[in-house]
Amino acid sequence: MATLTERLADFSAALSYEGLPVDVASQAKRCLMDTVGALLAGSRLSLSGQAGRRFADRLDEKGVSVVAGSPIKKSPMTAAFVNGMAAHALELDDGTKYATYHPGASIIP
Repeated sequence: MATLTERLADFSAALSYEGLPVDVASQAKRCLMDTVGALLAGSRLSLSGQAGRRFADRLDEKGVSVVAGSPIKKSPMTAAFVNGMAAHALELDDGTKYATYHPGASIIP
């Protein structure tokens, strides 16, 4: 019997954009744009965004993944970490009144 994680992975892998209901696709676009906006603002306007860029700049690694708000390119893991910090830094990222988390800052960067 497949685990819950395996079932979720199978479900996700089988999804296609064309198969999404219009309202779901529309909400996904809004969430994506909201997170990108929060990420860009946080990367330039917050102390944690600035600290993240400085952290990434000091790492001795090269990569192809962009650290938002800078010309810095690092590994996907480093860029995702720093971009996630920036996305949540100003508390402008997506959320819901039904939960106490901000999924976009963890998923999108």
